[in-house]
Amino acid sequence: MVTRQRLVIASAIAIANLGCGNRPDDASSSTSLFTRDTMPMWNDGNAWHLGERPTLSIGGSEAEGEDALSGVVDAERLTSGVIVVASRHSGELKVFDRGGRFLRTLGGKGGGPGEFGSGLGLTGIWELVPDSVAVFDQTARRLTIFDDIGRLVRVDNIGSRFASSPVILGRLSSGHWVGYVSGGSSEVMKRVYRNRLTYLLFSLGSGTSEEIMTLPVEERFNIRLAGRTVPARRPFGRRAVTAIGAEEVYYGSADTFEIAVYSPDGRAERSIRKPVTSRPVSPHDIKALWEIQAGGTRGTAPPEVVRDFFESAPYPEEFPPYDAILVDAAGLVWVRHYLAPKAIRSRWSVFSREGHWLGDVTIPPDLEVYEIGPDFLLGKTHDALDAEAIVLYDLIK
Repeated sequence: MVTRQRLVIASAIAIANLGCGNRPDDASSSTSLFTRDTMPMWNDGNAWHLGERPTLSIGGSEAEGEDALSGVVDAERLTSGVIVVASRHSGELKVFDRGGRFLRTLGGKGGGPGEFGSGLGLTGIWELVPDSVAVFDQTARRLTIFDDIGRLVRVDNIGSRFASSPVILGRLSSGHWVGYVSGGSSEVMKRVYRNRLTYLLFSLGSGTSEEIMTLPVEERFNIRLAGRTVPARRPFGRRAVTAIGAEEVYYGSADTFEIAVYSPDGRAERSIRKPVTSRPVSPHDIKALWEIQAGGTRGTAPPEVVRDFFESAPYPEEFPPYDAILVDAAGLVWVRHYLAPKAIRSRWSVFSREGHWLGDVTIPPDLEVYEIGPDFLLGKTHDALDAEAIVLYDLIK
């Protein structure tokens, strides 16, 4: 299966999430190996690319009944070709066959076995043995496993000893799960600071967890809104990315184009690097973000609050180098170059497990990638009427 980055960090109020992006202090000294290729290994004749159009689409504005999708947070294509879609709005898993035909619904809102909580609720799906799935419910702090025909297998509680609910990132080949809890910050008095996350290794059989490491996450700043001082995400700020491989944890602080590779016990083993040219943040970029976010908060935040946020935010001089990371079915590492507002394309650099730069793949900018398989890419998009759809593209190699 493919593990995905999930950094779901609650802010004091909705407006604090308007902005959108260090390496660990000892990464350079403890990393024993790094790879920095100046040229990709692919050439024009063997470069990978997506098919021109999706080979399968589920949902969209014309879908009705069980085919309609809303509040999708994840999707997974199983070994059989079956596609499982998780909806936070309904607390359900919708199961479709390999041709996109609806098969069944699993779960639903509730607190019983096989049901999922309100609020944050469903946050991720992973395939275990062929065609069985594990689903994490962040509200209930538990991992639920269904078999290949939708029967409930078991429910494992996770993170009951923590003040806040952990977030699960993925599963190692050892069977341990990796996640994180908020670690706070000691720098909140600074104009711009970074909060921290504590990464954890969970053993479901014994119900125990072990701290791996604590690392910086995203840049924030404190802002005065509606008579209160609240933390807000820095627009265009650096935001760490994390992905889980079969035997390692990939972490990037977004300070530079570098991804540190950690063992499950938190040792920095190597890093992946790529030379890139920094792009400055322009007034045009700030205006574009303002327009996008003003539309997205219409009806939920007063216009003057949105204006105050953007006028007082401390903008960085340059964009971060990247903002997302995935590990595909073959263990290759995909890193998305920072996606600026109203970008016309999204560029992902692909690296071997050892860190060699293979080449770049361009995908539609509005496609939220959930899974990259041996010959496909699965993700979520929105149509012209803003209806959600799960789409499957051929990955041509």
